Amino acid sequence: MIAQGSAAVISLTYTVDDGSNFNTTYSRNGLVNVANLTCYFERNGYCPPEPISVQAIAHAYGETALAPVCGGYDQLSTSKNPRQMYQYYCRRNPDQDSASQEFAYRFQEVNPQDKQRLYPHFTDRIIRASSGECLEYPEVGTGKPTTFLNMSALELTYRNGSTNGSIAIPTASLASEGTTYIYRGRNRPAKMTDFSCGDRCIKMWAYRSSGGGENSSFFECPITVTAVSNARREEHEVPPGMAKLAAASIALQGRDNDPTPDTMPGKDFTQFQFYAAG
Repeated sequence: MIAQGSAAVISLTYTVDDGSNFNTTYSRNGLVNVANLTCYFERNGYCPPEPISVQAIAHAYGETALAPVCGGYDQLSTSKNPRQMYQYYCRRNPDQDSASQEFAYRFQEVNPQDKQRLYPHFTDRIIRASSGECLEYPEVGTGKPTTFLNMSALELTYRNGSTNGSIAIPTASLASEGTTYIYRGRNRPAKMTDFSCGDRCIKMWAYRSSGGGENSSFFECPITVTAVSNARREEHEVPPGMAKLAAASIALQGRDNDPTPDTMPGKDFTQFQFYAAG
């Protein structure tokens, strides 16, 4: 794990060409967020399960070890069978045809009985996720200490013109130079209505903590997950409830809180996920 963390730090700070010399190696200035692993070096030491440390390691691992290569997005608009064999297609910047970012996932077929190594192979089934126009709400003042579901939290206030409000975020999900993604639904994503923007759309929130004296802001973005194109069987389809769950997944914690009004009055499904330098 320590070796993995070290590799992540190096890759975030330097670009290295493993050729015959170091002429093509260069560095660039920047900030790196890493987990505190000092407790692992102590004899018989105990490492508490700090949420920020766990999330920082997971984020670094996802960015450096699992980051997929994206194909050109224009390939998807011209053919049901994209010319190149990519599993992910990314349009990170808006273009003249759309005002939003959009990402596509291309499904593969897998045969567990395949002995000739013909599988997996790509299909023409594609699902897309896109972000509509985001609204920015600058933070006002400083956070006030409070509690959220019995956790220490800060109540942060935002305002943009006549729109204002506040959100209490657990301190374990806050840090400088990072982004806290927020699912604000009081019900499960599949059944949520208060921040719904359609059968397959959820309004997700994010709190960007700039650090360094810069202003922090909240963002509200409608996230839509489409139906699967070219689905030929029921098993190929992604129903609306699952689409909403996927749209909210960036803020979900991977465990089911499931407080219901009948058994736990006054609690909801609001969840937070912090991403270092996200």
